[in-house]
Amino acid sequence: MIGFIGVGNMARAILKGTVQSGMVQEKAVGLFDANPAQYSAFPAARTYGNVRELVAEERIVFFAVKPQVLPAVLAELDGVDVEGKIFVSICAAVAMSFIQKALPGAHVVRAMPNTPMLYGKGVCALSRSENVTDAEFEEVHALFSVLGTTVVLEEKLQNDIIAVTGSSPAYLFKLADAMAQAAQESGFDYGESVNWIADVFEGAAVMLRKSGFTPKQLCDMVCSPGGTTLEAMHVFEESDFTNTVKKAMQACTKRAQVLQKD
Repeated sequence: MIGFIGVGNMARAILKGTVQSGMVQEKAVGLFDANPAQYSAFPAARTYGNVRELVAEERIVFFAVKPQVLPAVLAELDGVDVEGKIFVSICAAVAMSFIQKALPGAHVVRAMPNTPMLYGKGVCALSRSENVTDAEFEEVHALFSVLGTTVVLEEKLQNDIIAVTGSSPAYLFKLADAMAQAAQESGFDYGESVNWIADVFEGAAVMLRKSGFTPKQLCDMVCSPGGTTLEAMHVFEESDFTNTVKKAMQACTKRAQVLQKD
């Protein structure tokens, strides 16, 4: 039923989540990866010797390889009959048209997932080609829905959303590491500090979602006049924190545009 070309971190996150939810049975999954060691996490799944065999047998095929590897994969599929098959690409900055040129008539869904999907807390942006039917799209949408939040958008926004949801877990991990390092320098254990910081992030996320206040309002609520938090905010302002984040996100989007394959 479902095949994965590439069984790296993101593919494993999608697979584990859908199998654990009961939506997909492991024995109904087909796998191909250049490194067979990747199959070990899914002993009940079927494995294939090459991508042509996988595509011939599976109805929904995930392209879960690095974007720079995809052209070689598509070249191997030259001439393969894609009638009735759905291709889901999680390759960043690869347009659906690029896949359709190589596989004429392919029904393509473009997805931008993120790594928290491994724990059912991911965010995935989905776009579909014009020939994808409502029923086909709903089938793919349902697979990602058990892994967290799904966002449906026009393909022209796919490169932009990478900075917002795809790459952004790394921003928080970077912040957590900096905070834990500072805590360690104050005498706290680094590992314990990471756990405390994770609890803070989780609580702050609940407040963002449920309080009804904007992020700026919530920040102001924590800051007492002349207090400790406000002093920290002054340092952030002096460091141009907001613009630094904006520049980082713009750089992320610009890189996606450079890598774009049409």
